[in-house]
Amino acid sequence: MLPVTVVCIRAGAVVADHRTAANQAVAVEHGVTGLSDLVALRDALSAQQSVEEFDVRFAQLGTTRAAASLFVGVDLSSQVVPARARADHAIASLGSGSPVQAGALASLYADIDGGGISPTEAVQRFGALIEVSATAVASGLQQLQAQAQHPPLVAALDSLRASSDVVEASMPQAIDLSAIWFPAPGETPQMVAAGLARFGASSASYTAAVARLRALGVTSVVGNLTRVEADTEVQAFDQAVAATLLGHPLTEAGAAPDLVKVADAFRGFLTRSALLDGLVATSTAAVRDEARLVAASERSGFVAWAVGGAALALISIGVALWLARSISKPIKDLARYAHDVNEGQLDVEPSLSRNHGPRETRVAFGLITDLVANLQLLDAKTNALAHCDFDDPVLREPLPGRLGRSLESSVALLSGSIVERDQLQTHLAYAATHDSLTGIGNRPAAIREIQAALNRAARTGDTTALLFVDLNDFKAVNDSHGHEVGDEVLRQVAARMTDVLRNSDFVARLGGDEFVVIAEAVVGVADAADLARRIIETVNQPFEIDGFRISIGAAVGIALSLDGPEEPFRLLARADAAMYRAKRHDRSAMEIFDVGMQQELIERDDIESALTAALEDPAGGGLILQYQPVLNAVTDELCGVEALVRWDRPGHGRLAPISFIPIAEATSLIIDLDCWVLARATQQMVAWSAIAKLVGLRVSVNISGRHVLSGQLASHIRVVLENTGIDPGRLGIEITETVLLDDLVEAAAELDAVRALGVSVAIDDFGTGYTSLAHLQQLPIDNIKIDRSFINHLDDRRGRSLVRMITDLGHAIDLKIVAEGVETAEQLDLLKAMGADFLQGFLFSRPLDPEAMSAWAIDHVAAGHQPSTPVA
Repeated sequence: MLPVTVVCIRAGAVVADHRTAANQAVAVEHGVTGLSDLVALRDALSAQQSVEEFDVRFAQLGTTRAAASLFVGVDLSSQVVPARARADHAIASLGSGSPVQAGALASLYADIDGGGISPTEAVQRFGALIEVSATAVASGLQQLQAQAQHPPLVAALDSLRASSDVVEASMPQAIDLSAIWFPAPGETPQMVAAGLARFGASSASYTAAVARLRALGVTSVVGNLTRVEADTEVQAFDQAVAATLLGHPLTEAGAAPDLVKVADAFRGFLTRSALLDGLVATSTAAVRDEARLVAASERSGFVAWAVGGAALALISIGVALWLARSISKPIKDLARYAHDVNEGQLDVEPSLSRNHGPRETRVAFGLITDLVANLQLLDAKTNALAHCDFDDPVLREPLPGRLGRSLESSVALLSGSIVERDQLQTHLAYAATHDSLTGIGNRPAAIREIQAALNRAARTGDTTALLFVDLNDFKAVNDSHGHEVGDEVLRQVAARMTDVLRNSDFVARLGGDEFVVIAEAVVGVADAADLARRIIETVNQPFEIDGFRISIGAAVGIALSLDGPEEPFRLLARADAAMYRAKRHDRSAMEIFDVGMQQELIERDDIESALTAALEDPAGGGLILQYQPVLNAVTDELCGVEALVRWDRPGHGRLAPISFIPIAEATSLIIDLDCWVLARATQQMVAWSAIAKLVGLRVSVNISGRHVLSGQLASHIRVVLENTGIDPGRLGIEITETVLLDDLVEAAAELDAVRALGVSVAIDDFGTGYTSLAHLQQLPIDNIKIDRSFINHLDDRRGRSLVRMITDLGHAIDLKIVAEGVETAEQLDLLKAMGADFLQGFLFSRPLDPEAMSAWAIDHVAAGHQPSTPVA
């Protein structure tokens, strides 16, 4: 019956596929009707919105809809009634499935007709309804495309989507064109340029949508589109669009406008809008026709396969019956013989059928015959295995054939598996508690040992010391010599630490280059400190690896157990905090956790929680931005400001940045703070853009190294630029020099992405790190900000030489130089003489609130210092 089953399954699967495809095509045919209503609704709303947008333009130009209609030769008001009728018809057809409620639309009509809202408000309300309708159209298209499988049907659906895009893209062109031909009174050159850019974008969108529609090649739709483009009135509009894009608008300043062509162009737009409505209907019909063809084809395939499958099944059944008759007798004889053997009649003779019938039955007869001779031996072997008696001699007696070899293999495998299981259990127990690289304890083992040591200390009253060890300069070893050398250093460090510890001490590697030592029954702080000194001394000894002489150091934090119950992770956290304080030293050092550190941790947690709440507060929770001006060193013109974050923490007053910035730097909270500063600074830039004397003012923002190395900086900047629409050239970021050296390659890649957005990059506090000339060549930067510590020493020869050297170096590689911290007139004169490009400091102004900064900038401009070109 296997062939019958296979044929039936295959035929059933194909029939089911055809039936499913037919049903899906029918579903597409029915669904496209509702989708066409959604498209009609959206287009009707867009047509009405366009009329209201024209009213806004007429008001800006000091004319009326009636006057414009008389000029164009087409009553614009007459476009409203059919558009409303189309929208009402679409809502009625959609019924409860309509994304726009009839009542909401009627209310909008009443407000417009009664003069209750302005054209601008009407445009906004139409825009909201259009967005809801467009979302429903996109969702409906997506659902239909998910059901379509056949390429022609998929192409028809794509054509419907493209037709909808063409209609949607055509609407903004006339409004944008009117803004170019007839600028509203008071428009600035920047506003005119922005309008031309919008017109170029809308025209490009329309052209791209038409190209996509043609590329799909649906004959009826392409033919309809060709007829639209061949219309003489439409061609008049298209020619006007092309001329404007080439810089030859029909109306230009100082020239008499060609009013006849202007009127023809706008009539052409209205004609094209009316003709494009038929384009969507043609696309809908194409989808419906293709769906019907697919459904009919799939039904034919369904019937053909159903009939063919039935015929094949009948043939297979006939063949199966014939085969059954030829093998049934030998099989019955074989069954009787097997039953006799099973009953213990081992002397019975097999039937003569053993030499007839299928080959399989003949083989089975022979195998059973051979098997009978070995049943007793097999029983003995099985009993020996059951008792795990692997030394029983019976197991060494061979059995003939594959069964004997398999049994012997099973015995060997079983005995070997038992041994391997014991070895594996031993290995897993070791791996669960030991570091795979160094062979000492791992993190889970360390936590268990800390807990056990604390429990013993609680019973005996002894003191337990926990030493947290972190290697200094270990990252440089990996970077310079490779990870294999670094791994060998870790192994040797673990061996050295084991040698200097007491027998009762426990050492483990937590991960990376961090180790922990648990010392029980120590005699106070002195005993723990002595152990830490031995660890530091042995780690400080140079390592000889692969011909390299490698020197590293160690920072050790010590925490002692307290009286009473203690948590392992709390003790570990205290030792970790002490280690970080030890890391502040320039050389290997140790620190002991004390009450001051405890209070510091408490205050740190308090500030971190309060800062988190402030960032989540829409009002800023006391966080504010102040701005310090940056001046052109040659002309004294204002060329930008630096945004500086301040925190008026409720209940605590204004906190110095040093009291909360480092805490944020230690966690990802600094990224949230950077994003807050970027958002507030760009919002302020938008506000300053409304002040004539501050248009184009540039703002620079300080960004943390953690943010740069997170790989998220470019995307975060892109978001604020899109949200505010400011020119990227007005925004700059400043990165501390020491941050760039942590991971030069990763930092350079992220800064490249930032500069690709059009945002400039400056190295802040230059000279406080160790940036080499090679680094400066690799880094994608625009400016260098000389640290104020160098400016403060301009009164001595060495300080002046350093500043001059940095200035000359920056200019030699085409970088601008910003001197910060300028506080005296003498410093100002020296910096100008050295060729500094830009200046910043208390001599000009302290950081100011936005309002005070605006007033300072306006007064500075009024004094004759116009805003200059921003820092590159």
